[in-house]
Amino acid sequence: MSDRILVMHEGRVCGEFDAKDANQETLLACAVGKDANEDAA
Repeated sequence: MSDRILVMHEGRVCGEFDAKDANQETLLACAVGKDANEDAA
């Protein structure tokens, strides 16, 4: 188990999240290059 999650997109770290606060939607949005604060289009 880990305390934090790092997400990469195109070979670069694009996000760092506390494991307790992370959710699948936010992690996947980061992984595909979307801003976590953008609304889904």
